Amino acid sequence: MNKSKFRILIGIAAVAVFTCLAFPHIARAYQKRCVAHHFREFARIRETFNDFDPSFTDKLVGIRNSDDKLKYHLERLVDWGALKHKTFVFTDIPYTSESFHRIWQRALVVLPEPVEMRGNWYDEGQPEYGEAPIILDVWCAPHELKQWSQFVESENVGT
Repeated sequence: MNKSKFRILIGIAAVAVFTCLAFPHIARAYQKRCVAHHFREFARIRETFNDFDPSFTDKLVGIRNSDDKLKYHLERLVDWGALKHKTFVFTDIPYTSESFHRIWQRALVVLPEPVEMRGNWYDEGQPEYGEAPIILDVWCAPHELKQWSQFVESENVGT
């Protein structure tokens, strides 16, 4: 093997080794930047919720209002693994404004504050859930999800 071919092979090997060593660090840095961007944008939209005006690119991806934009950033944060999303159904507690308020307030007192929490209830026409149960949609840090599950399990007792 002549010297020029050997130098080319050494150069290719050096580039391959550098790429293999640097890629995980580059990928991690890119992920951190993306997560930070989506958290920043989520906070910005939340602060200016009523003043949000979707851009042309927002409209291209189906974002029509501020709620769509919030959901978009929440979905990206879930995709990146920065948040977990879970829908909790309180099957044993029928919806009343009192029961909903009690569960909501208790969650805010005993659990770490989620990034986003939304409450609703299912229509009575959905027999798989019984009589209009309360639902909570929660987006939280991955390490907090177990606490939320335990909370729902302990609170989901008929009164």
